[in-house]
Amino acid sequence: MSNVTEYNLSNLPTAETVLELEENDINVIFSQNVTGKAFLRLKEEQLTRDPGPFKLLFGPASAIAGMVKQINGDGNQEQESLKRHIEKVVKEKVSDLRRDVKKVRYFAEAWLSSP
Repeated sequence: MSNVTEYNLSNLPTAETVLELEENDINVIFSQNVTGKAFLRLKEEQLTRDPGPFKLLFGPASAIAGMVKQINGDGNQEQESLKRHIEKVVKEKVSDLRRDVKKVRYFAEAWLSSP
């Protein structure tokens, strides 16, 4: 175990850089409260459907659907580990967003109730 080195997660590539996505493409998915397992069920058709909740262009939708397909792939240990990591990150991001919404609500209520 002494051979394990520490690393900084902020240096890891992100979905935006690897898949050449824009932040808005990811935010569209987060805005629909898509979390771990729901994210792993996304299909290209769902992401491009209009009317639909995402309405992404074909390019980003194809990249995301391809990544989901690859993650769900053959179930080898590395992919399972990546899958769990992505589920965890998505869950944390949704939790952070919910916490931020609560802060905004609290601030708005306090501001509106002040004389």
